[in-house]
Amino acid sequence: MLGTGAALAGVALTASAAWLIARAAAQPPVLALSVAVAAVRAFAVARPLLRYLERLAAHEDGLARVVRWRRRVVAALARRVPGAVAGRRGHLLARVVDDVDVRLDGLVRGALPLVVAALALPLLLAGAALASPPVAAALLPGLAVAAIAAPLVAAVAARRTAPAIERGTDGLRAAMVETHAARDELAARGPEALRAVPRARAAELARARRRDAAGTAVASALAQLGVGAAVVAAALAAPGSTSPELAAVAVLAPLALGETVLALPAAAGALVRGRRARARLAALAAPAPPAADPEHPTDARPGSHPDLRLRGIVAGWGDQPALRGLDLDLPAGHRLGITGASGSGKSTLAAVLLRLLDPRAGTVTLDGLDAAELPGDTWRRRVALVGEHDHVFATTLRENLRFAHPAAGDADLVAVLRRVHLGAWFEGLPDGLDTWLDAGTISGGERRRLAAARALLVDPAVLVLDEPTEGLDPATARELVADLLDASAGRTVVLLAHRGEGLDLVDEVRHLAGGVLTRIHAKSPAA
Repeated sequence: MLGTGAALAGVALTASAAWLIARAAAQPPVLALSVAVAAVRAFAVARPLLRYLERLAAHEDGLARVVRWRRRVVAALARRVPGAVAGRRGHLLARVVDDVDVRLDGLVRGALPLVVAALALPLLLAGAALASPPVAAALLPGLAVAAIAAPLVAAVAARRTAPAIERGTDGLRAAMVETHAARDELAARGPEALRAVPRARAAELARARRRDAAGTAVASALAQLGVGAAVVAAALAAPGSTSPELAAVAVLAPLALGETVLALPAAAGALVRGRRARARLAALAAPAPPAADPEHPTDARPGSHPDLRLRGIVAGWGDQPALRGLDLDLPAGHRLGITGASGSGKSTLAAVLLRLLDPRAGTVTLDGLDAAELPGDTWRRRVALVGEHDHVFATTLRENLRFAHPAAGDADLVAVLRRVHLGAWFEGLPDGLDTWLDAGTISGGERRRLAAARALLVDPAVLVLDEPTEGLDPATARELVADLLDASAGRTVVLLAHRGEGLDLVDEVRHLAGGVLTRIHAKSPAA
């Protein structure tokens, strides 16, 4: 309503100003112009005020919607990542952030201007028909072109070019990530090899954007022609007997429609893109979560030193299971190393152990309690993970640690840092627990130790180490595994690795291949 009021006030301002100028040319008594002067002042104040209030309300509502949409997306992804939603983590994050913003544009810059035009134009045409039916009839063809045909052209163009732009954007992002990951190898082949794929993807995206710009230009030109035709037709249709004041209004008032009408092609394109973004966000929640909480969870809880058992586990993210009838017995305090090639199912096994993936067949029990009978959060307080992708948040060291255990005190945080052999590192920090951290201020080994400290804060009975040495040199990798095993003394540990550092420190080593485990090394009880 505020937008409609602003549009009507704009036309009324132009009409009253045109009447005032034309009437003043005849030099009537000043009192004869007082009503027109007051109207011009009133509409001059009302138009920007209503426009400001419209934008204030639209952005307040839009930002509130963005908060709700982001919460829904996070809630959907939290239950479906990893596994149910495909794509790289960075690509997925960029796509979700962009789609939420594009959906907001579809509302504020798309739906809102279209609704304002749908409400304002009929009212303005009705007023024109009351003042001069011939002028109103003359306005119709031009306004139909500008307000209907041009937005339709823009919508069709956006619908045709949007998929290519989305693919081009995704392709360019993927090319940049892949090129950065393989920069050393590509640089050895010369600068052209380093730039070839990103340059080709950028050219593909540029072509898609040029096609989109061409469609937008055609739609905008059509809208301009429609408004111009409406102005000329109104001027020609004004009866000869019409007073100079009304003739001036008939010629100039249609020009004030330009602000409302000329925004419609861009609004139609934004609406199309917003709907596509909404559909992509909705698709994130379409796949079933890989792990579901029980409808009637048990009140029982595992003991402090539980045994972990897997029986006949069949599990996987795709159609073909990575684990096929896997059995595993882990007594309390046992330390097991599991090796296997990339893609052998180690991360799938970690997901099953963490209840991030429900097995298609078989059971996982902790202290005799079936994992399917416990809520996922309850299970993960007893079985914790330290993985290669554990994140360091851009906040203080204190908040990075308390992410796992918000009630932990400073003494607990310092103690767990010392347990993972970060004591000397902590003492060298300028602000202690208030030191600001991010991915660029901490090394790979320190990040893994910090992740282990975060996991140990919840006092888990089972600690799963998923590729903790990935990206580290052999000496650092062995030292890290030794420190993590030392910090987790008394707990059951499952070390998943395709490298050999630290495997001599565990009680038993098994190899994962073909979806099953085979024993390749076990220490004697004396050892």
